[in-house]
Amino acid sequence: MNRWNCCLVSLCLLAAANLASAYTTDTLQVPSAKMNKDVPVIVLLPNSYQSGSGTFPVWYMLHGAGDDATAWPRKTAIGQMADIYGFIVVCPDAGTTSWYFDSPIDPAYQYETFVSSELVGYIDGHYRTRLGAAFRAIGGNSMGGHGALFLSIRHPDVFGVAVGFSGGYDLTPFPKNWDIAMRIGAYKSHKKLWKELSVVTQAKKLANNRIAISFECGVDDFFIKNNRELHQILLKNKIDHEYTERPGIHGWVYWRPNLQYQALFVAKQFEKAEKDSFVSGRIVQ
Repeated sequence: MNRWNCCLVSLCLLAAANLASAYTTDTLQVPSAKMNKDVPVIVLLPNSYQSGSGTFPVWYMLHGAGDDATAWPRKTAIGQMADIYGFIVVCPDAGTTSWYFDSPIDPAYQYETFVSSELVGYIDGHYRTRLGAAFRAIGGNSMGGHGALFLSIRHPDVFGVAVGFSGGYDLTPFPKNWDIAMRIGAYKSHKKLWKELSVVTQAKKLANNRIAISFECGVDDFFIKNNRELHQILLKNKIDHEYTERPGIHGWVYWRPNLQYQALFVAKQFEKAEKDSFVSGRIVQ
């Protein structure tokens, strides 16, 4: 079955799930020692989590600038996707403009450590999760797209799958936008740091098959050049990945309907990881 037929099947399943949504929602306050505060987090548990035992893979979904932990659950059908494919979805709040860095100038914005270490540790400690990077995906839109690729490249031992929607992967063209300067300092005086913390720079350090990558962008999105630049870097360095351009702009009108394609990608990676674990004879927790 090709990808488009699979997507047709998932659409039919989604329609059925919409008629009787069965996933459950946990609203948490997860402690961060690094930031000395509690962070709001939404967890979506598929129906199969409540009705059975066993363990489940996890998809961490990061919001964009100006949004919060409720964005993906509130504005999309990601809860139904969790039901269809049987994974847990975790949506952390990361401040309106954190960019998922550990800020060198603001101790209240240490979201690289929070998401990649503190949050993952908390979720694994409180839910029946499948352990290991192959069973953890991370995704996001816009600022969250940057965060997903940034964190997975820097922490491939934590996240084995990365998905980006319209991500801002090169920060340097935007010196006055989205509070980036408030997190890492003004561009003029911190050019090296701006470049180093851009995904297009981090991607050059990536080894092939270290993480499974899929990202996409609308052709009329202001981040389209960012996405094409990242695509070319990965091609040049022979890093396997999926990249898609579709008609659309920067917004939920684009992300909402296209979530199904990336959900299918994530589900396929989890399925592959499970098959590989049986082939190798390893016991998956």
